[in-house]
Amino acid sequence: TLADGVLAWCSWWRDLILVQHGAEAGVTNVERLARLRALAGGLGAAEGVAALRGCQDALRQLAARSPGELVLEVLLLGLPVPERTVA
Repeated sequence: TLADGVLAWCSWWRDLILVQHGAEAGVTNVERLARLRALAGGLGAAEGVAALRGCQDALRQLAARSPGELVLEVLLLGLPVPERTVA
């Protein structure tokens, strides 16, 4: 479902915040650890937290039966862009 996809994004952003704070032992998306490390350096801590909050808001909106397309649009437009491009 759409909510499952957003929940996966929440998990990813949570992991990125953990990496930013040196708490890699708590990462659940271990297979993406190299990518998380690379992106963590290009984003500020506040940006990761804002992205996670955006995902959590999207989950609440979906639970309230808001239109999924609109919820995703707002979520994606609010996500931060890393300062550097990571291949």
